[in-house]
Amino acid sequence: MTMNDRNGSVSARQSIPGGVEYNQISRRIIALTYPTNGSDSGYRHSIKEISEKLRRNYSDKYKVFNVSQKRSDLGRANTGSVVELGWPDQLAPPLDRLCSICKQIENWLNISPENLVVIHCKGWRSRAAIVIAAYMHYTNICAGDESVEDRFGMKIFSEKFLGVDGQPSHKRYVRYFANLLSGTTKVNPAPIFLTNISLKKINGKGIVLKIYERMKPVYSSQPISIKSNAEIEIDNGLSLRGDVLVKCFEKRSGSDRSLVFQCQFNTCALDLETQRPILHFYREELDLITSDRSLDSQAAIEFSFVFEPPKEKKLAKSSKRSLSLSSSIGIRGGSSGEQREGEFSRADSYENFDRPEDVFSSHL
Repeated sequence: MTMNDRNGSVSARQSIPGGVEYNQISRRIIALTYPTNGSDSGYRHSIKEISEKLRRNYSDKYKVFNVSQKRSDLGRANTGSVVELGWPDQLAPPLDRLCSICKQIENWLNISPENLVVIHCKGWRSRAAIVIAAYMHYTNICAGDESVEDRFGMKIFSEKFLGVDGQPSHKRYVRYFANLLSGTTKVNPAPIFLTNISLKKINGKGIVLKIYERMKPVYSSQPISIKSNAEIEIDNGLSLRGDVLVKCFEKRSGSDRSLVFQCQFNTCALDLETQRPILHFYREELDLITSDRSLDSQAAIEFSFVFEPPKEKKLAKSSKRSLSLSSSIGIRGGSSGEQREGEFSRADSYENFDRPEDVFSSHL
């Protein structure tokens, strides 16, 4: 792989076999991506080589915006030039972080016409594509100095990798961002309260729903067996504000389980009807549905909200602690089980994401 000086030109896409891929998106924006199934040794070797060429060609005029998990080797290879803005693989970013990334990119490019932005992503390339798609909308609204050719390059990259690696929630968050920028959607800063979840045309034994607010688990349903449809009622409502992630699992023998689907939304960007505040996602709007899973074409999940806290029901004194953790639920349409508090708090946690990936993996 070759990298010419800042006044030269490079091909749109270059890579070292088994190494980091270099994508020239516009005159002043490049993306460095590395596949999920690549080896750590291949990554370390190629990121060191590319970083040396960046320092040689751009000196202190480049900034690496890392949108994946921290890497200590990335930081060592680019001392003082890495901005950590990552979020977990396969997920859409927090909406406020997407705004922050675009603003920081704009600020860096405005400091000097020689400055270069490097989007770094180890894992699914959709994270880099989400950022590029959002920044394209940002420059459309905020009147950046990008040429038609630059905008076309951003459009090609984002469409390609949101199409290949992207999930419906990724595209949903780009729409949220674009609509908020244009004023089509008004920000709703108040929390809303989830009172009911309906599962339609979904079959399975031991179905469990987990809900995260800003990447922290706030709710887990009891396992239920579903033949077609089921409803989960949440006593007293579950207060939600901002980024929400919902995961649906099917428990199998022992501790084994499989992900049926997941979906994300942001309550601040929802345009809910005042009289009937309901949010629904159909099969094609759900994430990570694997090709080997038979999920009805009419499968859907529906969330019912209220805008004010529901009138609190009286709870037995001895049960208050467990109910405050996982929210008391009533279930229609299937048999229920029970989940231990420790299991709920540890399972599917993102608490280690802020630790460097290479340091964390070396201790596993």
